[in-house]
Amino acid sequence: MIITLPHYKCLTWNKVMRAHWTKQAEMAKYAHQSLLEALLSIDWTPYTTTVNIHITAYLKRPMDSDNICDKLLIDGIKLRGLIVDDNPDYVVTTSTTSIKSKTDYTVIQIE
Repeated sequence: MIITLPHYKCLTWNKVMRAHWTKQAEMAKYAHQSLLEALLSIDWTPYTTTVNIHITAYLKRPMDSDNICDKLLIDGIKLRGLIVDDNPDYVVTTSTTSIKSKTDYTVIQIE
């Protein structure tokens, strides 16, 4: 499954971890809302088996791939019911990529 979040600009781990917990909650809400909006436009069924999740951040100013905060999006995937849980019994691998683009958006691939 490929989910495109046309208006979501991936956050950095630096920004998330340095923020006050109330600001972190706002960041999570933003990620979860962006995911919900994207899911409304596609047909999907929940995964009940193991998955691999890859997140690609298309950014005007690319960042280090290892600095992309994927946790907020993966928690949103779990919250929306796409996967049973995000523990190792269900999510085998996660990976991130940063690509230079004319606009900021995010693509999540679940296999």
